[in-house]
Amino acid sequence: GNVGAELAALLAASLGRELFFVPALPQAGRLTRAGVQLVDGVPLHETGFARDPRDPVRGGSIAAIIGSQCRVPVVTVGRGQDPATALARSDQPLIAVLDAETDGDLEAIADRLAARGEPPLCAGCAGFAAFLPRLHSLPTGPTTAAVLRPPLLLVSGSLHERSLAQLRAAELAGVPSFGIDPAALVRPGARRAIAETIAGRLRERGIAIVRSPAGTRSRAGESGRLLRETGRVVAKVVAETDVPTIAVFGGDTAFAIVEALGIRALEPLGEIGQGIVASLAGRGGGGDPMRRTALALVTKAGGFGPVDVVDHVRGALAREG
Repeated sequence: GNVGAELAALLAASLGRELFFVPALPQAGRLTRAGVQLVDGVPLHETGFARDPRDPVRGGSIAAIIGSQCRVPVVTVGRGQDPATALARSDQPLIAVLDAETDGDLEAIADRLAARGEPPLCAGCAGFAAFLPRLHSLPTGPTTAAVLRPPLLLVSGSLHERSLAQLRAAELAGVPSFGIDPAALVRPGARRAIAETIAGRLRERGIAIVRSPAGTRSRAGESGRLLRETGRVVAKVVAETDVPTIAVFGGDTAFAIVEALGIRALEPLGEIGQGIVASLAGRGGGGDPMRRTALALVTKAGGFGPVDVVDHVRGALAREG
């Protein structure tokens, strides 16, 4: 994604001098070593992320990726090192990328930042979020499990190999799946027809997949149009069925769905699996974006999750439904 632009915007909006970026998520095999992001031991630019037709990763250096998207200087802080040394050499705002390979490393980073005596500006993955309470004096305690109700509409525009494998596994298990082809939707009534077909299968089976069609990789330039069309079809399905739970694979797809459904706010409810977040979608009016809504949105990055991730989401429905 546009992580460099996002971090620069956060730094500018906060009027801060430094931002600490901790991208490691050891429990998911995401490690940061010498400023290079590793996925299951493989440098980022040698994984499926390098072959993403929409946003390919050209290198493994986090500093280089961030630097290509913003003008804020980036420094790398090695594993176990105190960031104060790197920060002392700068007379301008900067982003510090911190190496980490274990949960113990993340805890040590939190301890070092807490020792600075003032709440630091931080960004990173969910692994580091567990330590934010000690940095910002946030309350902690048990959370209430997200309540997800069937039927489930699963939408994927992700072209990452991980998501494609997850969809294949679900389809082989008998989950009905529908590919969205923008060329076919130009015919009068085509969008409504496919939406009605999907809605019918949702009522019959309690689950349906809406996905990018096979061969999308060769037409990567059409990805924006494809995502918009996917969002429009989903909006029609929601109008037909009032489906209470939508799971979305991929950030670009999630944005397209949020835009098509007129979602104005998301209230995170919790994880139903590692990297799989359930949120309450606000589509209400009257000045309250969370008003008059019963729609749950489950989001997952394209490159996250086990091959049977669809079963994990369905399991949450079964437990709570």
